[in-house]
Amino acid sequence: MNETIETANTAPQAPATVTEIRTWARERGIAVGQRGRLSGDVRTAFETATGRKAA
Repeated sequence: MNETIETANTAPQAPATVTEIRTWARERGIAVGQRGRLSGDVRTAFETATGRKAA
């Protein structure tokens, strides 16, 4: 018996880059510096809102 099984694309998504997170934050009015580390709060907010992990 031949059955076709459809599966969702479950390839792991690459973690978001710092640049992507900074852009996301600025678009939402969150103050972030041009350089340096991002705060844990910004990273957590990004991960919660997008479902993506921060690099």
